[in-house]
Amino acid sequence: MRFLLLAIVAVTLAARHPAAAQLLLSPDLRMRAAYIYNLAKFVEWPPPSDAPSDAPIVFGVMGRGALAAALEMTVYGKTIQGRPVRVRLVGSVLELKPCHLLFIGLAGGTGDVARAAAQAGVLTVGEGEDFVRSGGMVNLIPYRERVRFQINLSAVESAGLRISSKLLRLAPPQARSALANP
Repeated sequence: MRFLLLAIVAVTLAARHPAAAQLLLSPDLRMRAAYIYNLAKFVEWPPPSDAPSDAPIVFGVMGRGALAAALEMTVYGKTIQGRPVRVRLVGSVLELKPCHLLFIGLAGGTGDVARAAAQAGVLTVGEGEDFVRSGGMVNLIPYRERVRFQINLSAVESAGLRISSKLLRLAPPQARSALANP
């Protein structure tokens, strides 16, 4: 509840004073939001069949309202592939349709959500030891005040997505090959 209240205050403040709102959020949340935004710049989604080519790229967040606020501030006024970026909270798999990327927090569950997201062509990002083994696509791993990541290539490809080779080179080799066939 405290995180939800903080997220509401931060998003409201961000609309009027983005620099002041950044002070409310932890450096860890701001760093994760930056990683998620930058990660998305290296992903190719299939062209939208039922939406205009300039429709926003939508980041969904399930289970972490404070991260949604940090993402909202991170992407404010930014684009990916010439398209504006929007953030929305997602409560269930029924709300996945407009999303291109879904962050699944620890409380969001993984297996069923990751499978539904993959079927919808949504890139899943999460955190936790079993995230990629449960069908998630990109796992963020805190490491010495930084973030590392693992990529489940088979899940990414099964969803019809492509990740740039530039990003794949940044992932440790064991994080790519070992998880390509979980």
